Amino acid sequence: MILLPIIIIQIVTIIIFYERHWDNVSSNMQNFLINDINTIVKFHIKYKSENEEIISDLKYLGFNISEQNNVSKISKGDRDAYLLNLQTKIIKIIKYKTQLSYIDNMSNIRALIYLTNSHVLQLDFSTKRIKNQTTYIFVIWILTISILFGLISLFFMRNQVKSIVNLDRAALNFGQGKIYNFKPSGAKEIRSLGLSFLKMRKKILKQIKNRTELLAHIAHDLRTPITRIKLRLSLISETEDIENIRNNIKKIEDMINSYLVFAKEEGNEESKKCNIISIIDNIMNLLNDSRITFNNKAKDDNVTLFLKVGAIDRALTNIIDNGLKYCLSKVTINLSKINEQLLIQIEDDGPGIEEKDYKKAFEAFNKLDINAKQGYGLGLAISKNIINAHGGYISLDKSQIGGLKVTIKLPI
Repeated sequence: MILLPIIIIQIVTIIIFYERHWDNVSSNMQNFLINDINTIVKFHIKYKSENEEIISDLKYLGFNISEQNNVSKISKGDRDAYLLNLQTKIIKIIKYKTQLSYIDNMSNIRALIYLTNSHVLQLDFSTKRIKNQTTYIFVIWILTISILFGLISLFFMRNQVKSIVNLDRAALNFGQGKIYNFKPSGAKEIRSLGLSFLKMRKKILKQIKNRTELLAHIAHDLRTPITRIKLRLSLISETEDIENIRNNIKKIEDMINSYLVFAKEEGNEESKKCNIISIIDNIMNLLNDSRITFNNKAKDDNVTLFLKVGAIDRALTNIIDNGLKYCLSKVTINLSKINEQLLIQIEDDGPGIEEKDYKKAFEAFNKLDINAKQGYGLGLAISKNIINAHGGYISLDKSQIGGLKVTIKLPI
């Protein structure tokens, strides 16, 4: 975004300069040189008897002039396309055979003009007569300035991009429940965006805390009148209506408890580094069920992640407990690493769930098994919230051993 316009501008500028300026200057310099050579040749032929005086008078033109009788053949390596082109122009003007070659490490040029077969006029002159040295200085100056300003622009742009990267990392860590000290920096607009993010994060945390506390207060306030009602009912003679009232009160208590459980899973537990294998081993020890099999395919006994330990423990326990509840004989837990992600697959050999019900299974208070007397339909909903809060992903699929397969992906 920064370098491409600079490069294009410099290329266009240099091309235009070469096309219009350098070519014109070089052509004019060649024309002046050819005219000088033509003048020297004419004077040399006309005033041959006074050759030494003429040579002395023409030195101010920048030529070293001498006459040669025996001239060695010029090597092809002493010439290039530029000299050959100039040589053609000179021959066209002065009408004498001419050969050009570089001498003195290409700092000077020697012109051999064959006036006759045995009489050769030798002219030595500087390459500055035909090549404009300021052109290269101009190009070097343009490139140097462009590189300098490009580096300065990259330096400032890198600082701005660094601020955006820090903001992105802060948002990602916040979404995963991680602690990240973020301080807005960079341009005014980026700092404003960073401050808005901090305000939003503060409001979200405050909202979660207030909702959890509100539900706890509501539950506490409702339990007192419910307890009074239950005491009053215990003093009344048993009838069918009294039994119905007790059942309804029991449902109200279950509903209050379910709301509290659901809110608790979205609490403010701090994240910390932990070994996921240790968490799984602890769950297996607490459940103490021989039907559970754990396969560590990561080939590492210390898979460390930044997690809310209690929340992840509850999420995995809910899923494994569901597998034990509906399996026929076994529940398999497979742990592996794939592309900087931790993959946990929990499978059972039970009846499973219909594919059309996969989405419904993650909905809160939705019980797919209407005959189940325990639970509130919150297990998978809570697990999904916890996994998503860690920046992970959870999905359901058909297990190869016949039942349901729950796949959890967590960033490492």
